[in-house]
Amino acid sequence: MANSKIKLEYCILQVLKRKYSNAFEIENELVNHKIKYNKKDFFPVLSHLFLNNHLCCNWVNNTGAKVKYYHITPIGVNFLNKGKVN
Repeated sequence: MANSKIKLEYCILQVLKRKYSNAFEIENELVNHKIKYNKKDFFPVLSHLFLNNHLCCNWVNNTGAKVKYYHITPIGVNFLNKGKVN
């Protein structure tokens, strides 16, 4: 995986380590912290993290619309702590 995607993985996991979030909230956190990334890489990287058990997701019913919320798993925390994100 390209270096910029690895950085994006790390940043997404850092956001999720602080709070349970949906994709919109994660992207807002990245923007607020002035993290530069290729927008087209966001969902593929999120999917990659999910497929590698670094994060989990749940559907939450918010005012009639279901929204997918993500949270970091112990595997994701372990990779963050070691400084190694696949």
